[in-house]
Amino acid sequence: MLVSQLIITLLVIACLLVAAYYFKHHSPTPTPTLPDSKPSVSIAPMSAALSEILKRSLAEIQGCQAIAYVDTQHNRLIGIETSTPFPSEILTLVAATVAELFTAPNLLKMSAAFKQFKAQDVDKSNFNEMVIRGEGSLYVLLRAHSNDHRVFVFACTEADVASNNVGLILHQARLLMPQIEVAAEAAFLVE
Repeated sequence: MLVSQLIITLLVIACLLVAAYYFKHHSPTPTPTLPDSKPSVSIAPMSAALSEILKRSLAEIQGCQAIAYVDTQHNRLIGIETSTPFPSEILTLVAATVAELFTAPNLLKMSAAFKQFKAQDVDKSNFNEMVIRGEGSLYVLLRAHSNDHRVFVFACTEADVASNNVGLILHQARLLMPQIEVAAEAAFLVE
């Protein structure tokens, strides 16, 4: 069981690395070919308020190439802002990967086991933040405070990760998260 979880985790990290490579080497030439099996992910129409806060947040974190807000329960990309336009196939892959990371069965079982051992509330996840460092990239994934099924993704490039402290990037992402969350939740109330 642990081996299958490790394989799933490695596959998810590989998907994130592919997306990072695409960030770094994007050219307006043909879109990359992705596997035939498309993840069942939807991209929600983004409100103007959410779009504006994501643009501002993207500019505030030095080296941040993309910010995404994902609903892991419904496999839905709620909002995304990137420094470069990306094909929808890559965007849906980001949402699917994040959903798999935060809902992996063995990860949830491990979380529940640790919480039972510590006599903590089993209903709330104790995996709220993930930092993934890849070749030339850094991904910060933060679970939303108001909804356990919502996750923020901050993708940064190698040059900026090297010049910035990873802790600083994590701190900046944590500071921006409440503003983005309020705008995203307000957009859902309007729908």
